[in-house]
Amino acid sequence: MTDGCDTSRRTTQTGPARTQEGQTRALLQQTALRLFREQGYAETSIEEIAEAAEVSTTTVFRYFPTKADLVIYDDLDARLIEVVRAQPAELTVLQVCAMRCGPCSAG
Repeated sequence: MTDGCDTSRRTTQTGPARTQEGQTRALLQQTALRLFREQGYAETSIEEIAEAAEVSTTTVFRYFPTKADLVIYDDLDARLIEVVRAQPAELTVLQVCAMRCGPCSAG
């Protein structure tokens, strides 16, 4: 089920996804999510994630300050915040989203 919004930008190779930082962030998150599925969230340590991604634990914490951030981070968050802040204050967040990607509809 989709929300009706164009999400094609999520998979394009532009912006942060092309940078080393973006690639590292994506690798860490993908590795963590895989380990969480395989072992369970509580059973997976930051050390295991770092080892599987072939980075240091310091690197993991540089990109994701908490273990929970590995689950909830979305690279579109910062872009959405930027777009909302650039719009007139009298508009609601939903109005801004509708202007950017068209009306969203559940189902």
